[in-house]
Amino acid sequence: MTVVEHKTFDAEERRALADKDQAMPGGEYPIRNVSDLKNAIQAYGRAEDKDAVKRWIIKRARQLNATDLLPDGWLDELEQSAMKYLQHYGVKGMRWGVRKKTRYSDTAPKNLSDAEIRQRISRMELEARYTRLNSGRIDAGREYATGILSNSGRQAVGAAVGTGASFVIGRALRNRFGSN
Repeated sequence: MTVVEHKTFDAEERRALADKDQAMPGGEYPIRNVSDLKNAIQAYGRAEDKDAVKRWIIKRARQLNATDLLPDGWLDELEQSAMKYLQHYGVKGMRWGVRKKTRYSDTAPKNLSDAEIRQRISRMELEARYTRLNSGRIDAGREYATGILSNSGRQAVGAAVGTGASFVIGRALRNRFGSN
């Protein structure tokens, strides 16, 4: 049997842990480490709001990489299997569809020397010039491809309409004048 160390926290310690996100907002269920996690799991049965306490314990278990200590059934089967294989390689706090700052805006100019500023300005001007010169080629290529696609589309639609019209007219004539 595992012996769990019990620590009692005074009100000031609980407030401090809540501020550091190591306890629930009111200071309840402080979880600083794995030992505190085990204590919280044991004390779960005495909780008034069991759902909130369970979510809190699961959150802290994930943060401490100790989800294996959670009782059976707290994490559903899909989540348990995903926890074994999924890892996050993103940037903490990054949101979907939000880009990082450009490489030129990440350093304030006051931290750069005159030579570094000139070098960056020169690079930005070269990139703008390249984009301006290259855009004509892209537009010409896009126009050529659009022309080819629209012509072949017109031909395909014309052929389909012609075939359909011939079929309908032929059927109407056969119905009107017999099946000769």
